[in-house]
Amino acid sequence: MARPRRASSCSQRASPWSTASTGIRCNCIAPSTIRSSMIEPYLQDENAKKVLESTFPLRRIGEPEDVAGAVAYLSSDDAKWVTGTVLVVDGGVTAKQ
Repeated sequence: MARPRRASSCSQRASPWSTASTGIRCNCIAPSTIRSSMIEPYLQDENAKKVLESTFPLRRIGEPEDVAGAVAYLSSDDAKWVTGTVLVVDGGVTAKQ
């Protein structure tokens, strides 16, 4: 049994084969910690916020606009040759591993 994250990634990678002939591109965005109402209470504690920010090479929490930029790119003609990929939007965490 695949983990949910792995299962969605595998499904996303199989989809281009079934949709490419119709001109539909299939990609996935994998964001890390993004500022939202869910984490906002945690960010109110300045020490906790600094600890969290220190885990990212870019030393900040992701903003919704960071993900929106990735969506805009994948939706644009600039990405017309991009399909079957996972675009990681994580402030450099993946590169650190």
